[in-house]
Amino acid sequence: MTASAFDARRVLASPAAMGALGRLATALRSCGYENRPQDDGRAIARAACELALGHDVERAAVPAGLLAPRDLDALVDATALDDSAGTVAPRFALYATGSTLVLVPSDDGEAPDRVYFARDTLMLSELARQAGPGHGVAADLGTGPGTVAAHLAEDYELVVATDILPRTAACAAITLRLNPRPDGRPAGSVCVADVAGGLRAGRFDLVAANPPWMPRLPDGRTLTFASGGVTGFELPRRFIMEAVGLLAPGGVAVIVTGDLTWNDGRRPLHALARGLRRLGHEVAVVPTDAAAAWPDFEEQLLARYHALAAAGHAGLLVQRRGGG
Repeated sequence: MTASAFDARRVLASPAAMGALGRLATALRSCGYENRPQDDGRAIARAACELALGHDVERAAVPAGLLAPRDLDALVDATALDDSAGTVAPRFALYATGSTLVLVPSDDGEAPDRVYFARDTLMLSELARQAGPGHGVAADLGTGPGTVAAHLAEDYELVVATDILPRTAACAAITLRLNPRPDGRPAGSVCVADVAGGLRAGRFDLVAANPPWMPRLPDGRTLTFASGGVTGFELPRRFIMEAVGLLAPGGVAVIVTGDLTWNDGRRPLHALARGLRRLGHEVAVVPTDAAAAWPDFEEQLLARYHALAAAGHAGLLVQRRGGG
């Protein structure tokens, strides 16, 4: 990151900046924002969509009914906007996933602490809704921008999200603040934690996670949002075991991850699933539609990692049995 990069912690700490983002979110919902420009003749809707998409907008073209000059100043002071020669340039984007708005910094590039948001995040949300009990207490481990946590808040009475990176956790906290429950309560809470560190074992009815699962890159580089360890399964294994440890009896863990087959026949995800079954849990491995979302998914992985024989993507569902 550069010194001028989007600082989610600074935004979160600014009541004026958060108020301005809240007004922007209200305008987006009012105009039915769907991640594309809108030009229906309403200046507020047009400007709100352009800002949400991260597009440069002339300051004079931002209606005071959307964001007053003092709101723009607050966002500039908090690092959410650049302001140069009468043009404001967002350092973030807001993505609509249904009625949920997700904040993602737009200046990350390939930074090691990039805030990850992609199609598999939405796969996790959908699978968690299908497999989870739909009530009680939920956790989202490695939450990223808070997408899944915000979705879970629509069904669960209490949602706790974790992330190891303070900057990412702050982005998630902004997302949750922009998506309050109908009664005005926060969508959930976010804490800086290493996977499930600090959360109470045996307490959760649902635990969801989309851990990094890519094998270490051939050149040795590691990206926090992508690298799952030397084979790509070291970190997912830890997420899975810690998620299971958080479950109350009858609770469900839903983890989406890579389903890799190595040339020597190893299939780490399925080996762990067998071990969990031997411990008495009910376990299922459910292929996702990653191949449809990314048609060259397997081809790219096999080209990058020559020790791979096959590459898929799956959800692991674990239901905890009994009280042990």
